[in-house]
Amino acid sequence: MNDFLLDYQIVLVDVDGVLADFRTKVRNDFYKKNDILIQEEQTTVLFDDEVPEEFRNSVQDLYGYKGFHDDLKPTKYAKDILDIIRVCRFKPIVCTSPPLKAREWIGERVQWLQDNFKLSLDQIIFTRNKQLVAGKTLIDDLPDNLSRWHTNNNSPGICWNPNRVKIEGQGFIQVTDTDQLYSALRLIGRSYV
Repeated sequence: MNDFLLDYQIVLVDVDGVLADFRTKVRNDFYKKNDILIQEEQTTVLFDDEVPEEFRNSVQDLYGYKGFHDDLKPTKYAKDILDIIRVCRFKPIVCTSPPLKAREWIGERVQWLQDNFKLSLDQIIFTRNKQLVAGKTLIDDLPDNLSRWHTNNNSPGICWNPNRVKIEGQGFIQVTDTDQLYSALRLIGRSYV
């Protein structure tokens, strides 16, 4: 095992929803593939249980196709998130879950992370089980990932939620902006060994 995986000064950072505007990309690809017109004012993000049953397989196929990352955009706060982690004297390590049936996806994801954030390969972890990766905390947009991570790591995760939706769950601190993220990282840095 690499020594850096045992370093508790690491902050693990999810990609989709935290660094990458994954939901907008999937929504736009879904509408394009199914020849559905997107309204300018439409801000609803189409995802998982929001998708009509007859289109669910179609949406899941969008996650891993070759070229998926070509026009994937970083989130508005992506670079700020990584900068705040560094200012708080942590090492950001990207922890991302690849789709099961996508051969090109991992290579494209690495290239996308290098192009957008200048991350090296040793700053990227691919896993289907984030809760098994040690670190000081995990920043993710999915409460279930954070609850599982907290159970295994005895430190709270940070739920990145700039949409300010009330999220239920245990084992995480919900933040809605970069100031709250900074405060949460400072608290975790002082409180949890």
